[in-house]
Amino acid sequence: MKCLKKRTLIKKNQLRYAVTEGNVLKQAKHPFILGLNFAFQTPSNLYLVLDYCPLGDLSLHLAQKVTFT
Repeated sequence: MKCLKKRTLIKKNQLRYAVTEGNVLKQAKHPFILGLNFAFQTPSNLYLVLDYCPLGDLSLHLAQKVTFT
C-alpha cells in the first residue's frame, strides 16, 4: 500500500501527478507494472493499494547501484 500525504502533495504542487499515477496504474496491464487494486483517501492521506512487490521497486535498486543479470 502506498500512502501519500495530501499536505505534502499540495505543498510541492504534485497533486495532479498523484492523480495521474492512479489513473495510469488503473489502466495499465503489463507484467512489469504493478497493478492498482484499489484507491481511497482520508482527510489527510491518499492511499493506493498495489500488487505485492516483495523485492522493492526499481528506484530502490537503482539507488543501491545494483546490477541485474
